Amino acid sequence: MNIIGVNNIIKNVGVIMDGSNHISSLISEIDGDIFTALPSRSPLRGGGEAELIYSYEEKQTTMSYELGKGAHSVYALQYHLVQVVKQRKKVLENGVIDLLKQKIREISGTFEAEVLNLECDKDHFHLIFKAKPTLDMPRYINAVKTITSREIQRNFPKVKRKLWKGVLWSPSYFLATTGQVTLDVLKKYVEEQGNA
Repeated sequence: MNIIGVNNIIKNVGVIMDGSNHISSLISEIDGDIFTALPSRSPLRGGGEAELIYSYEEKQTTMSYELGKGAHSVYALQYHLVQVVKQRKKVLENGVIDLLKQKIREISGTFEAEVLNLECDKDHFHLIFKAKPTLDMPRYINAVKTITSREIQRNFPKVKRKLWKGVLWSPSYFLATTGQVTLDVLKKYVEEQGNA
């Protein structure tokens, strides 16, 4: 893995709103260069009125990326997966959670996905992981859901009795990409799940 860094000073950032409260442009100065984004129907282009409603002076931003390498690619891909128990049944308890985490780590290793953080509440889990661009995401998520459901129900018959028709996971899930700039904040949020 390589780590690269980018440091920019952002100054005089402003948002201009038109009369109907739509953002009509964004103006920023980065390292002395002025960047302005104007939509094609901007009031500034049509001669209408606009008002500067927000601006601030100098803010230091730093971005760094851990890079993975493939034969013909360099990448930094992190994901946040949230999977909910069907009908929000509160069946994820201590022993179940330990088995769930163990199985997810094993499955992730098989798919060459690296688990960065994994936390559970009584009716859902949050998984932050990074993967190669070649990861077959639907197949990976299906494997996580299928194998963990089978193993939990086999090892914890009490959980199986609480489920509707023996279905552990909801058919839907939430998946989002996460930028590394906010990864620490996201990890903190995931770690706090179940502690409230």
